[in-house]
Amino acid sequence: MTSEKRNLTAIGILYLLAMLSSMAGFYIISPLITGQEYLQGITQNKGSFSFGVLFQLVNNAAVITIGILFFVVLKKYSEKMAITILSTRLLV
Repeated sequence: MTSEKRNLTAIGILYLLAMLSSMAGFYIISPLITGQEYLQGITQNKGSFSFGVLFQLVNNAAVITIGILFFVVLKKYSEKMAITILSTRLLV
């Protein structure tokens, strides 16, 4: 398998990982931060909150890695497009 094909496969896997970890983190954290007493909900459920934050951090790492891998693949075709993709992935 060529390095470009390997990078594209990794990008696809990372997209799935980012989507799943973002959804899991959202569904774990969301009930804890809704309502007027959200700080009390967080302190009472520190383990769940930490686990949800961990999922969000995995999502962030996956999104940044996707941008870096896209940059490597697209640099051959258009450096402007590669830099644009990388910068938007870093900002999101």
